[in-house]
Amino acid sequence: MCSRMKNCSGLVFTDESLFNIQNDSRRAVVWRESGSRYREPNIVERDHYRGGGLLVWEGIAGQGNGRTDLYVFAEGSVTTVRYRDEILHPLVRPFIAAMDTDAIFMDDNAHPHRARLVGSYLESEPIPQMAWPARSPGLNPMEHVSDMLSRRIAGRSVRQAPSTKFSKQAINDTIASMPRRCQACISARGYHTRY
Repeated sequence: MCSRMKNCSGLVFTDESLFNIQNDSRRAVVWRESGSRYREPNIVERDHYRGGGLLVWEGIAGQGNGRTDLYVFAEGSVTTVRYRDEILHPLVRPFIAAMDTDAIFMDDNAHPHRARLVGSYLESEPIPQMAWPARSPGLNPMEHVSDMLSRRIAGRSVRQAPSTKFSKQAINDTIASMPRRCQACISARGYHTRY
């Protein structure tokens, strides 16, 4: 994989991310006056049943190829059939076909991504795929794009939804860091890196 990373412009990186759309990230520390605990401005309602999460999928590619549409899973989790029917066929296939380069598709090793049904579909289209190293989410630049998006979402209600647009330069810079990420991973022998 790292030898291919010298030129990442033809790679299409994808990932699913779960975002908390409630103001319950527990990142903020609030100081309040003594005796003001139950005043209206100091009350934050929480959903104790893990509601308010939003599972999204997105892909990015470098050198001006941009990004796929952001796909929001209406409910439930990602299954093999959903991955093929809701992601690969309507989103990945046309995105890769529209790229002027010899695109290579990269997803992680999640179970739905590695099922026989998905492998057969990718071969039948054909969508070239690069093997993803085991237990290496830090190498996927989509993790960093998702982090940028989660920082924009933090503390906002659905009505105040922030823009999900990122500049092509931000995406290109993230992808351009891949050779350094790979080298850091090799140097750390697969352990944690600064990325």
